[in-house]
Amino acid sequence: MASFEFLAVTISILGLAASIVYYANILRNANKTQQMQLETRSQQLFMQIYQEASTPEVIRHWAEVIKYEWKDLEDFYSKYGAYSNIDSYGKYASIWRRYNTIGIMLRDNRISADLLYDHMGTAVLRMWDKFGSLIYEMREFEDNPGRMEWFEYFALEMDKVRVKRRISDQVVKMERE
Repeated sequence: MASFEFLAVTISILGLAASIVYYANILRNANKTQQMQLETRSQQLFMQIYQEASTPEVIRHWAEVIKYEWKDLEDFYSKYGAYSNIDSYGKYASIWRRYNTIGIMLRDNRISADLLYDHMGTAVLRMWDKFGSLIYEMREFEDNPGRMEWFEYFALEMDKVRVKRRISDQVVKMERE
């Protein structure tokens, strides 16, 4: 009788162990699947950013905006502001907002900084180099400390990648001259 009870307990323990191993495998496979889905979403997001930022219209707008010249904030608003020149405003605002949005995605680790640097790192650094001090003035003038903060974050992250890769900051400066 004791051997029958021992056999029943042993089979129960083996069944429990098999269930635990089976459940662990299911969890591991689910985690792998979830990781692959996240990577796929990240790649899809990058491709969407790439396609939108690589259109001839966006490239043309970027090339125009980077050539803007102004003396001070008032001069900038009079030349390129929403009320004085809606076309120019639309060009820089769309670029800045795109960079701001990408900065949020970068903050949330939805996309790789290295991947972004490979595609648009220098462009973002040049845009921030050109407009960063103006954006600081806008923040103060409008009493809006959060204005384009994620664009700034994006530029700072791109600069970290640049430094990590030992790329000279002259790359950003030379292309502007």
